[in-house]
Amino acid sequence: ETLFQGIRKLMPGHRLVYENGTVRVTQYWDVPHREADEDPSTSDADLIAQFRDLLTESVRLRLMADVPLGAFLSGGIDSAAVTAAMARQVDRPIDTFSVAFQDRAFSELEYSRQSARAIGARVHEIVVSEHRPVPLWQHMMVGATLHDLFDDDRVNTDVVQAIRNAENRGSWV
Repeated sequence: ETLFQGIRKLMPGHRLVYENGTVRVTQYWDVPHREADEDPSTSDADLIAQFRDLLTESVRLRLMADVPLGAFLSGGIDSAAVTAAMARQVDRPIDTFSVAFQDRAFSELEYSRQSARAIGARVHEIVVSEHRPVPLWQHMMVGATLHDLFDDDRVNTDVVQAIRNAENRGSWV
C-alpha cells in the first residue's frame, strides 16, 4: 500500500513487467541463505564480523565527498547501523535528520535519539502533527520521479526538505 489509492509498492527483489496488456510480477532476487554444503564450522561470531566488515566498507565508500555528510536516522536498526558506521569513520559529529509524528504511538524519535546519543550526533528533528499536517506533498512531487516518491527513506528526507522550503527556515538541509 502507498499513500495513493490504486498504487502499490513492489516487494523487495521483485519486478513488474507490462507486456501485451498483461501485468506480471516476478521475484528476481532474494537474500541468499546458507547452503547445506557450506562450511558449518563458520560461527555466528565469524558471520557477524564478516557482516560488520562489509557494512563498514560499504559506508566508507559512500563517505567520499567534498562536503559534510549527514544521515537520515529513523530509529530502525538499518539507519542506526549505517549512522554508527559513519560515526566510527569520521572525525566530527554526524548530523542526523529524523522525521516523526507527534502522536507517540507512531513516533520512533525515542529510538533515533538513543542512537544519536550513542554516537554523539548533532540531531535535527521535525515533528509532524495534525496542526502541521504537511501541505508538503505538492512540494515533494515537483520534479520527483515515481521511484523518488515511493522509496521510504526518500519520502522522509523529502519531508525534511519540503518543510524547510515551505517554512523558509533553517540552513541545515
